[in-house]
Amino acid sequence: MSAAWLLIKILDVLIFLVLGRVIISWINLRPDNPVRNALERIVDPPLAPLRKVMVVGNFDVSPIVVIFGLSFIQRAIASSLL
Repeated sequence: MSAAWLLIKILDVLIFLVLGRVIISWINLRPDNPVRNALERIVDPPLAPLRKVMVVGNFDVSPIVVIFGLSFIQRAIASSLL
């Protein structure tokens, strides 16, 4: 197992965490829910700076930007291995 493969898998997990955070925001879990709190602590710090500039009307596009960015990094790492 190489370091690049491990980094790609970590980025996969981060993408799924961002998607989980988006889904939880749609279903509006209670603020004291431990899953919601854990996802907010992990995912919100990288999203916070983007939220200041990436809100279109009432729609927050920062998770989309983060997911595209993480996917781009994954592809760059994978293509460097070939």
